[in-house]
Amino acid sequence: MNIFRRLRGMFGTSLVWAGLWGVFGLVYAGALSLFFLATNRVVSLHIFAGNLIMNTAFWVTWGAVAGLGFSGALMLGRSSNAFKDLSARRVALCGAAGGMLGPLFAMGIELSATGRSTLAYLPPYYVAGAVLGSACALATLWIARRDAGSDADSGSSDPVQLSEGVPDFSAARSRHGAHQRR
Repeated sequence: MNIFRRLRGMFGTSLVWAGLWGVFGLVYAGALSLFFLATNRVVSLHIFAGNLIMNTAFWVTWGAVAGLGFSGALMLGRSSNAFKDLSARRVALCGAAGGMLGPLFAMGIELSATGRSTLAYLPPYYVAGAVLGSACALATLWIARRDAGSDADSGSSDPVQLSEGVPDFSAARSRHGAHQRR
């Protein structure tokens, strides 16, 4: 497989996971901020909004790192099987490994910036990362298997369906490539 195609897949996974984790982070940070607002622990709505934005950005970044870690773990432990044919256990383990990269990444930044690390805060983040990573990985596998099932039902082996009215230039490309090789 082409390296650029793999990199595109890694970054695509990273973007999708960043979006999913961002939604989770928005809900989590919103509930936490509303709790603090209701208990008068937040001084103003500016602090409320800032906290909401910063926490959501944190979860989006963590999701992007986790998506890269997941797809990288799958690439390192690759086999000749298609993604939909991988076992759920293997995919969940790769997702958990990717999810735990966020705290490692944050710890590395903290160590380089301050020279110390607050390891006491990390175990809950490792657990959250492993659970979210496994859940996203299994959801990705479920979608791939469901999509493969719908392709089998339609009788098509091509995962990309061209819409009506869009010309197929693959024959022209193959003739052009054959012409240039002569």
